[in-house]
Amino acid sequence: MLCMEPAGDEPIVHIGIHTFTPVWKGKKREVDVGVLFDPERSREHRFSRRWIEEVRRELPNLVVRSNEPYRGSDDGLTTELRQRIPPSRYLGIELEVSQRLAAGSPDVRGKIRQGLLASLRRALRETDFP
Repeated sequence: MLCMEPAGDEPIVHIGIHTFTPVWKGKKREVDVGVLFDPERSREHRFSRRWIEEVRRELPNLVVRSNEPYRGSDDGLTTELRQRIPPSRYLGIELEVSQRLAAGSPDVRGKIRQGLLASLRRALRETDFP
């Protein structure tokens, strides 16, 4: 993977968005939306907690959890970037959405998309960047 450290000292908020299968190895996953982060990084943890609160407020019928269905510290692009960019500059967050929701009607998908965007905007506004 080719990955260069960005120039400057501006904070970087990296939001990766993925879907996941609602059933894995015959077991139903009991989560609709997961916000993944590295719990060892306090700023990522605080930001993710705030975002989860906002998602729950926007989309109260969904099951929203931290670090599910995967761990936020698992190997991936965010893990690579955490090695290259100091924690004071980089928040690496992944949003996981159940494919069950992604396969819903256009109206349902639109409401979820709007709820996620509104919640992200509020969480970003309330995040203290150095």
